[in-house]
Amino acid sequence: MSKLIHNDEFHIAQKTARISFLELEIQKIKSGTTKASSQEILNDILSKYEKELAELKNS
Repeated sequence: MSKLIHNDEFHIAQKTARISFLELEIQKIKSGTTKASSQEILNDILSKYEKELAELKNS
């Protein structure tokens, strides 16, 4: 039982860290801090990050 609780806590912490990372990266892309070789690539990355963030927040 203790191992199960530990795994749940780890997954919650991992999810929280990923959400924080995605929010920061999205903010950096939107502010222009993050650069890419083309705007199309940047828009694709932004779209993927926003989709993943929405999925994590809804799970």
